[in-house]
Amino acid sequence: RTDYDQMDQEIQDKAFAFIAKLGGKAPPK
Repeated sequence: RTDYDQMDQEIQDKAFAFIAKLGGKAPPK
C-alpha cells in the first residue's frame, strides 16, 4: 500500500460524503 493509495482513498471518502450530502443522503460512516 502506498501513500498515493491512501490519498486516493481519502479523496474517494470525501467525494462520496459530498455527493451523499448533495443527494440528501447521510454518509454511511
